Amino acid sequence: MKTTLLFALALLVALVNCQRPNETTPKNTGNPPPGTRPQDKNAGVVKKGSDGGRISKQTFFSGSFSSNFPWTVSISVVKSLFPPASPPTVPIPSFPRYCGGSLIDWNWILSSGSCTGIGNLSVLFGSQDRSNPLALNTLSMGIPESNVFVHPNFNPQTLENDISLIKLPYSAPLPTLLNPNNLINSVLLPTRSDLLNQFLGQTGFLSGFGLNNFNLSNILGWTPQQFIPNVDCAKYFASGATNSFPIRLSNLCLVNNLTNSIAGLCNVESGSPLVVQNPITKIFSLQGIASFPPWNCLKNSPFAFTRVANYTNWISRLTGLLIP
Repeated sequence: MKTTLLFALALLVALVNCQRPNETTPKNTGNPPPGTRPQDKNAGVVKKGSDGGRISKQTFFSGSFSSNFPWTVSISVVKSLFPPASPPTVPIPSFPRYCGGSLIDWNWILSSGSCTGIGNLSVLFGSQDRSNPLALNTLSMGIPESNVFVHPNFNPQTLENDISLIKLPYSAPLPTLLNPNNLINSVLLPTRSDLLNQFLGQTGFLSGFGLNNFNLSNILGWTPQQFIPNVDCAKYFASGATNSFPIRLSNLCLVNNLTNSIAGLCNVESGSPLVVQNPITKIFSLQGIASFPPWNCLKNSPFAFTRVANYTNWISRLTGLLIP
């Protein structure tokens, strides 16, 4: 009996120690046991009728519509996470403010922790022009603050663990044979093996809404950019540089090397999705969440993202999704 108890205790300790750094077990959300429910079979797929999985030539903010990235969500935040008495390093605009997000399942959105914060949200799916929330095939819904789960180790001063999950009060209409909506779809989550991938030589696609000539843009746009090594990105964000945010393994970086896309890369909203397309399957996977940009918006300036693959355990436990 004593041997059995000691074995059970040792097993429990081992399981606890298997958790990754920066991750803690969230409170129960009433979902199935973690890691048992696969993502939708169409996650990350761009349906025919929206360029058939090909990337069009649109970049931020040409004024034309694009349905290449149907998982992109516009989020309106009513209340900030940061109290006025202790603001974060980055400036916080007046509220309500806008954020970006990614639909990862029929009832879950992934966004940044620095933007969603504590407070009620309004989310808009399938929008190509968010000034027209009643357009055909779009959907909007309100989210109570109790449905917002900011990572428990999020640090607003350093933007470490800048990630959050939002549980929808009712399901988003993912495309089916009976409802082939090309404007709303979920994006494929990264695999655990992507944690060691820096995607050097590959193109990342950043989509969302943002600023255009310092004015709020209501048109969905996107920009393709190249990944750079974290060590090069860290030199820019090192203490004494324009921004003083440390770059960690839990970050990915794009370089602002396309002249025609500079405004879009610098001004995209926090929480917006960064995806990579598989060259064989043409499926898009969510690899990053927009976290902090360069202030100078010059060519060859990096933009830092939260690396989603670093948080697969946390996402799986909270959503119940199976992440291989």
